[in-house]
Amino acid sequence: MIVSNGPTRPTYPLAIVHPLGTLFRHLPLSLRRHLLFLRAFGRWGNFRSPRTFREKAQWRTINDRRVRLSFAQDKLAAKEYLRRVAEAVGEPMRIPETYWVGTNIEQLRELSDRLPARWVLKPNHSAGRYALIDSEAHAIDWEVLGALGREWVKHDEEERVMGHWAYGHARPAMLAEERIGGAHQPPEIKVLCFDGHAHSLMVQEGIGTADWRVAYYDTEFNRVQSGWSLE
Repeated sequence: MIVSNGPTRPTYPLAIVHPLGTLFRHLPLSLRRHLLFLRAFGRWGNFRSPRTFREKAQWRTINDRRVRLSFAQDKLAAKEYLRRVAEAVGEPMRIPETYWVGTNIEQLRELSDRLPARWVLKPNHSAGRYALIDSEAHAIDWEVLGALGREWVKHDEEERVMGHWAYGHARPAMLAEERIGGAHQPPEIKVLCFDGHAHSLMVQEGIGTADWRVAYYDTEFNRVQSGWSLE
């Protein structure tokens, strides 16, 4: 079982000043985003009159509260949206099957005889948290999954610290879904788009393993140093 349980929590004394410590979340959201921006890029950003892509992304985190955008951080809602889009344009779209949705792992355990050998457990309303299951390779540790589930149904740093408002509108639940690919994980491809046009691609392989790799490409599939260096 491969598990990713989100960012590591700092201990004292680092927790006093660390973004994931006990004090940072109580700062005003704008100040939090400024400090996170400074930590990531080494400079103070202009969020009132943003000029770069990075600054505009921060402006949106602080100010954009349009309900129609909130579904993007709700995995189940995003799946349903993609189904509707596929039907509307008449194009087939392969979406991983959802086997179970709930808040209590014991309910999932009762259905374990109906699950395939390979599947994924993840929270519906968070990011960076998952358990990759392969019961043919390793017996399922339901005690571990139960402990993870009790934490994963809570709201976490995405909403409470980073200020990603849409996560707070996602349904707090867990889902077990289809694990695509065979014995090896297929690469994950993310496409960054502007005004409906692809700008660049990020390809990740071996997510959650020691062989994790990431590469960036332009739309002609030429390798570039960073697909996100947008100013």
